[in-house]
Amino acid sequence: MKNKNAMRSLTLTIVCLMLGVIIALQLKSINSSSNIAMAENLRVEELSQELMDLMKKNGELADKIDELQSALRLTDSQSESDEAQLRRITAERDNAEVFAGLTDVMGPGGTIALTPAKNFEVEDTELRTIVNALRASGAQAISINDQRLIATSEIINAGTMYVMINGQRFLRSGQFEIKVIIEPADFENAKVNLSTVFTYYKNNYMIDTVSLALPSVNIRKLAVDSPAYRMDLLEQVP
Repeated sequence: MKNKNAMRSLTLTIVCLMLGVIIALQLKSINSSSNIAMAENLRVEELSQELMDLMKKNGELADKIDELQSALRLTDSQSESDEAQLRRITAERDNAEVFAGLTDVMGPGGTIALTPAKNFEVEDTELRTIVNALRASGAQAISINDQRLIATSEIINAGTMYVMINGQRFLRSGQFEIKVIIEPADFENAKVNLSTVFTYYKNNYMIDTVSLALPSVNIRKLAVDSPAYRMDLLEQVP
């Protein structure tokens, strides 16, 4: 009897132990599932926060890109404006240099050569008469013996032997070549207006004149150190 009771107690104990183990395993499984779910929920929250942060940074970067693009467009516009202004200033400077005689120029026109006969000389007044007639006819550039004539150029007798042009002396008994850039029709009109003068020169001063129209005439620039180029006293009026 005692043996049966002992066996029954042992069996009951074993069953209880097994039941306890099963319950413990079940609780552990439940806890693990709960922990996994909590971890997954936490990871989802972290990923959601990271996504929101990235979206915020992306918006900030987009705003920065728009700002930089606007600044770039403004810079491009200013650059184009500066380039246009630079081109205008450069063109004005180039025109001023041409007008001042500081650049070589070329264009349609012609030449007039005065060659005095033996024992005769060219007078400064004769040269000025021709130059004035050419200017009145529309000449845009004139030179005498490669001396560019501008508003301040001087053509004067220097003693009994020389004519001085832009501070350079030329023998009055030598040949004087006048180059002019002018419209061909205007050059022909100038020669007609000067025909009486040329006839007078030939009859009274024994000076041969040769007038030649050319499709292209080259006229050299005025030297910067020429006495004709004087502006050290000039100041721009504000």
